[in-house]
Amino acid sequence: MSTTNTNMNERVREIAAIQRQIADLLNAAGAKVRELEIAMSDKANELEDLVTRRGNRNAAAEIAEAFAEYRVNTGELNSRLIDAIERRGHAVFPPEYEPIRSDWKLVENMF
Repeated sequence: MSTTNTNMNERVREIAAIQRQIADLLNAAGAKVRELEIAMSDKANELEDLVTRRGNRNAAAEIAEAFAEYRVNTGELNSRLIDAIERRGHAVFPPEYEPIRSDWKLVENMF
């Protein structure tokens, strides 16, 4: 086998090894994402229970306020929780953001 072919084969083997590493990382990350999504869903279910079944009158307001404070992406949560909070008169989506305004203005361009 020529030196050129050996170098090419080595590069192909390196690419294949890199691709396997990427696939392993993506699979591991995907498993962790699924684990975290399940945990998030469990927590949302617990909050829904507080709002709907435990009779806590302030739960919906407190949760809606916390969502805004922590900038929670409520679109990732189960709709039962969001619906329960909104039925009690509290808006949770979209969160309100303060507009960013600069303190200065360009008055004149001298060039």
